[in-house]
Order: sequence, then structure tokens, then C-alpha cells
Amino acid sequence: MIAVIDYDAGNIRSIQNALCRIGKSAFLTSDPDETEKADFALLPGVGSFGHAMKELTARGLDRALKARFAADRPTLGICLGLQLMFRASEESPNAEGLGFFRGRAEKLKGDGLKVPNVGWTDINAKQPVFLPFDKDFFYFVHSYAVFETDESVVAATSNYGGEFVCAVAKGRTAACQFHPEKSGERGLSLLKTLIEAVER
Repeated sequence: MIAVIDYDAGNIRSIQNALCRIGKSAFLTSDPDETEKADFALLPGVGSFGHAMKELTARGLDRALKARFAADRPTLGICLGLQLMFRASEESPNAEGLGFFRGRAEKLKGDGLKVPNVGWTDINAKQPVFLPFDKDFFYFVHSYAVFETDESVVAATSNYGGEFVCAVAKGRTAACQFHPEKSGERGLSLLKTLIEAVER
């Protein structure tokens, strides 16, 4: 059973629909104890880094997620959920992230670059779980991205005004900047693959 974390900053409906389509049972929770003890936790996110961390902290969900990471319990982040797993974001300089990975999210930059990046972009696989999806296109909606972190946790990269990290994985924790739940059949296939990979 997958605990989808509800903290008023997630694209909950599309996540639930996608999980149903790939045959995964899920429930919504804002409870830190349920979040920490769930067999699998999914951290979605749409909105600002600072607001999201404020909501997670107010509910005690930040502590629950940190406990999951420390115990290497299966956890998946999507979109803002990936950025929250890093230490900080340029978007909210005074907000401290979950700190699972080194680095911070920075605003997309480039001459004539339209921000946010909205649309389909291909990915470059770096870890085995992503290799079947190398060069596939996935749906992105974001203004910030992580450009630098430890090479060992980079699972895939993409390019929009420069190369950025679009997926990370370490142990039984993984996250992607793009939206697999909005990326058609290949997205659903990747979502199922990621869930089953970190469940092992």
C-alpha cells in the first residue's frame, strides 16, 4: 500500500489515477506516523519550495520523511518532491530542505529561455533502472532545477538551457523532476518500474 503524502502542495488526483492504472493501491495521509511506517511513501509537489517545506514541517512530515530516508524505506518524490529532497532552493533562500542530497535547486536560465519549462523533453539515463527509458520524452513543468550534486545519486539528466538533474536515486529513495503520471504510457511504465525497484 502506497502512502501519498497530502500537504496541500501536491497534484494528488493525477497521482492517484496513475497509481490505479498501474495496479497499485494507495491512500492519502497527512499523518507523520503513517508516513514514517508506510510500506511505501510518495512525495508529490506543485508550488513553491518555501511553502511546501513550511507545510511539511507544520505537520511533522519532514521528520517522518527524514526517518524514512535514514532507515532506507521505499520513498519516491515527483517534481517539487525531488527538489525538497535537496538542501535548499534559490526560490526560497531562508527555507531548509530535507537534505537527503547535496545541492540546491536553482532557477532555469538562458538567453531567450522561456520559464517555466512546460512540455516534453527527453532524458539521458545514468543509472540502470532508467536505461530502458533513455532518450524517451517525459512531461516537465518547472522553473527551478538541480544542476549540481553528487554524481553517484544522479539517475538521469535532461537539458533546458543547460544540463540539469531530472532524476536521482540512492538506496530505496528515488525522485524525478518530470511528471511520469502525466507522461502517457511510457510515464506509467516508468512509474511502475521505479516503485517496484525501490520496493525490493
